[in-house]
Amino acid sequence: MKLKRAIAIVLSIALTFGLLPAVFAAAALAGDVSGDDAITAEDARLCLRQAVGLEKFEKNSREYFACDVTEDGEVTAEDARLILRAAVGLESLHSHKFGEWTPETDETGALTGKHVRTCACGEKETEDCAYGEKTAVSENKEPTCTEPAVYEQICSVCGGKVTETQEALGHSFGEDKMLVDRDLVCERCGKTVLSFNKLVNELKQREHTYTGFSEAVNSGKVTKHKFFISLAAKTAAALAGEKLDENTIIQQFADEMTNAEHEYGSYVDHRPITNQNFYRIGKSTVCELTEADIQSLTVEEMEGIDFLAGLPDVVKIKSAYSSASFDFDLTEKIKKANIGSVLKVTVTLKDENYAAIKDSAEETALMRGMDQDLRALVQELNQSEDIDGMKYEMKCTAASSKGKITYYLDAVTMLPIAAVYVVDIASTETFSLDMKLAGVPMMNGSMTIEMGNQNYSYYFFDSYFG
Repeated sequence: MKLKRAIAIVLSIALTFGLLPAVFAAAALAGDVSGDDAITAEDARLCLRQAVGLEKFEKNSREYFACDVTEDGEVTAEDARLILRAAVGLESLHSHKFGEWTPETDETGALTGKHVRTCACGEKETEDCAYGEKTAVSENKEPTCTEPAVYEQICSVCGGKVTETQEALGHSFGEDKMLVDRDLVCERCGKTVLSFNKLVNELKQREHTYTGFSEAVNSGKVTKHKFFISLAAKTAAALAGEKLDENTIIQQFADEMTNAEHEYGSYVDHRPITNQNFYRIGKSTVCELTEADIQSLTVEEMEGIDFLAGLPDVVKIKSAYSSASFDFDLTEKIKKANIGSVLKVTVTLKDENYAAIKDSAEETALMRGMDQDLRALVQELNQSEDIDGMKYEMKCTAASSKGKITYYLDAVTMLPIAAVYVVDIASTETFSLDMKLAGVPMMNGSMTIEMGNQNYSYYFFDSYFG
């Protein structure tokens, strides 16, 4: 009863507002006059009978709308002909009624650049979107050195929006991130990156204080030796009832030269950086490296936590002036520092060879960057002495150096966090000995030693580690 009452209400409303034809039109399948949900020759026959007046379908009836496949408001023999063609598969009587255009998307949900509309029968129609001009929707209308620009286009048909991002241009420094002796200036935005020299020299003018330590590691290897024990020495030993082991004596000399222990410099605590205690020591000028002095200059960005994790926890410090030693604990405050993004700037100096520079008075890369003079070092190694019949001579026959300077900078403020200076000296030295007792030759000979000396200086600036 309720269903019948609902149908009666719907029909009443349709009749009242003149909607009944539309209701029947929506319900009728074009050509299906018999109402069996199929189009057959019987439907064509009924339509033809209506056209010639043998059937009397009401004009607002479902059957009448099913007959009027041409949708001209009349039932004619043409309607019957079309229905018959549809019955045998020669015609389609469905007239698509597509909905609104909507943006088409792919399986990921991204717009395809087309829009689509769909008929109730499932048929779809697709066209390319009609996009308007690009409009910048980012704060900057064009990409800058550091910021991208985002643009939007809207289809005038379906309203679909597509965005395009033009990446940041990057500074116009080229491949360089820093130069050793010349500032970099971006032609687009004017950003300036100080040269390595200026960065280091300005640091010294600020009178920062630092905590740090230096370390020297020495090693040696005897590559050739030739010693002679005189007959007089052997005879004297025999008369004293002793056995003189020539090989043991020679080995003792070799051990003394090769088994050098690691030696550590003195601990430095809270000292201001000045020209008197920082590279370059005691000079009015400071870092003066040139592009010709270096092998490479690299800039690497890293997280502060990774920088701190790369530091040792404890360094054992042995005084250069006594046998005392103590631990330098980096975990107390240095490794607890709160440091954000870090720029690691590494300058590798060109290797120097003593033979190439010994006759020159010009400053070398090692002098301009680290105040180390390979020529002066060689002179210090050349020693000789004659005491109580024992004459010895040490002479450096070859020497070379490697140098590396690393600064860790706050990536935002460009202030220094830490610095490491490393000097590696390799030398070839000859040691000769002539020993006499009461004027009588006892032992003489020589040995060749390959020496290595590595010096490290670490500085932790108190602005971050205080």
